[in-house]
Amino acid sequence: MYTSLLACIALFFLLLAYLLLRHQRIIASQIKRGNERARNILDSSADGIITTDKDGKIRNFNRSAESIFGYRSRNVLGKDFHMLLSEDAGKSVQNLMSARSAELPADKNHNFELKGRRANGEAFVMSLMIVPVRANGSVSFRATVRDINEQKQFEINSRYYKQMMEYLLQASPVVFYACSPTGNLPITFVSPNVEELFGYKPESIMNSAAFWPLHIHPEDRECIEPAEESMRQNDEVRLEYRLKLNDDSYCWVADSRVLVRDESGDPHLLIGSWESIEERKQRELELDLDKERLRIGLRCAELASWDWVINTGEVTWSENMTEQLGFPEALLSDFDHFTTAAHPEDRDGIRDAFRESLVYDQPISYQYRIIWPDKSIHWIHLKGEFVNDDGGSPVRMTGVMEDITAQKQLHEAPRSVANMQLV
Repeated sequence: MYTSLLACIALFFLLLAYLLLRHQRIIASQIKRGNERARNILDSSADGIITTDKDGKIRNFNRSAESIFGYRSRNVLGKDFHMLLSEDAGKSVQNLMSARSAELPADKNHNFELKGRRANGEAFVMSLMIVPVRANGSVSFRATVRDINEQKQFEINSRYYKQMMEYLLQASPVVFYACSPTGNLPITFVSPNVEELFGYKPESIMNSAAFWPLHIHPEDRECIEPAEESMRQNDEVRLEYRLKLNDDSYCWVADSRVLVRDESGDPHLLIGSWESIEERKQRELELDLDKERLRIGLRCAELASWDWVINTGEVTWSENMTEQLGFPEALLSDFDHFTTAAHPEDRDGIRDAFRESLVYDQPISYQYRIIWPDKSIHWIHLKGEFVNDDGGSPVRMTGVMEDITAQKQLHEAPRSVANMQLV
């Protein structure tokens, strides 16, 4: 009986040992799975995860950290964390990720933005979040690293382009604006150079509820309304009108507008630009005055002006051509018509005169007869000079024509009387 009791006790202890061993194996398996799960979580993170011991030696280096820095994990484990920092960053944060960093309270995030160094020596900007962790009386550190080099470069480029845009808007001879496409077109933005070019402070224009009706010359408003209606159909329009400046004077401007529509096709924004065309308008006015002076001068001198483009043969005339020569301009629109209007006996002579003038690059002065559409014969005195290009080759001839029929008749009258007396 005593032997049986000992056997039972031994069996009990054997069973207990088996159960303890089995429990240890289960716990070890769970720990292993937990470590693998934690490692997988770290490796799947988009951010680099790095842990160091109290001396700053790297203990863990996940796959994202490998991708960011270009090192394989096995090549950095056990090495100092500062190998991942650029030289200038390393000097300013010498105690990071080690127990020497007394200024970093435990269990609190600490964020930095500094330069890292890749395996190939390239420096880049990174964000670094460090969490000191205390466990079992020891301190370790966990760092989350994110490559923000492209983001920083984008920010730098954005600032550069913003400054460049501000400079261009300030230096440009064109004022840009944007406004709502409804109502009186309230202006929501205007470039700062509007003050220099037109005398208005930008905020005074943007705060005006009815800028356009108050600042477009009254005589030009009738032209604006049809153009604005056309813009709703074509989404683009160019207007020319007089704009009232801050000193109450007016300036001719070219106003180019583009209508921007939203995804549903409804008007969303109107973008435009003002450009001063005052000098051009003044030149056009002076040109109109010169044309009027020329027209009056030709009429008073009883002359008609003409212009012959040698390459195309096109001939243009002054407005008084019909009055002075009896021909509508359309009948003498090219050189062939110009010469065939001459009397048949004078056609070869006028062609030879033009040819000789062209060959010797000399002015032409020739008298010949033309036949008017009413079949009457008139004497013409033609004068002209060549206009040369930069290379010295003649490209056109410009001149005047005078009806000298009356002079010819006065000159021929004494001769006719003499001939009658001889008879």
